[in-house]
Amino acid sequence: MVKKVNRIRHAYGLHRLRPSYSLFVSAKLYSHRMMRSDYFGHLSRIPVASGWSAAGETLEWHSGWRLRPRAVVSRWMHSPPHRAVLLSSRFTRIGVGRTRGRYGHMRATMWVAHVGRH
Repeated sequence: MVKKVNRIRHAYGLHRLRPSYSLFVSAKLYSHRMMRSDYFGHLSRIPVASGWSAAGETLEWHSGWRLRPRAVVSRWMHSPPHRAVLLSSRFTRIGVGRTRGRYGHMRATMWVAHVGRH
């Protein structure tokens, strides 16, 4: 997933986002939280560890448990707000998490990408 985002950033002349374990953990935890609470959406504050001077978030879910990273990145790039986050030159790091489970009455996969700058 990170490689796919970085290929797109490279095509736009942007620096690559380096993987961050802290952002991976926060993204994974938030995808679990949304699935567990049967909620999909952004909170008023992005739930990342302290120490980040800026943070951004993109979310996506699809039915089924099949992983579709290419389709998820494509949807993010076709959504102006998500695209703006992932192509922002403000951010230097990224972490992506996903959770499979039940959303409503269906099998679903939820994706979260957290981006940040120290």
